[in-house]
Amino acid sequence: MGFEIEPKGDGSQLRVFIDYAYPVSLGGRVTGGLLAGPYACWCVRRIAHDAANLG
Repeated sequence: MGFEIEPKGDGSQLRVFIDYAYPVSLGGRVTGGLLAGPYACWCVRRIAHDAANLG
């Protein structure tokens, strides 16, 4: 999980990324399949919001 900021024109370009590996167990895979998407969206929004407020 992380982000990169690069200069772009008069502003900046933000790239947010998350690497995820599903758990091995069946229960973990089911739970991960249900919760990974919403959690990833929440993380990306938080990272983008925090990065925008650095300046």
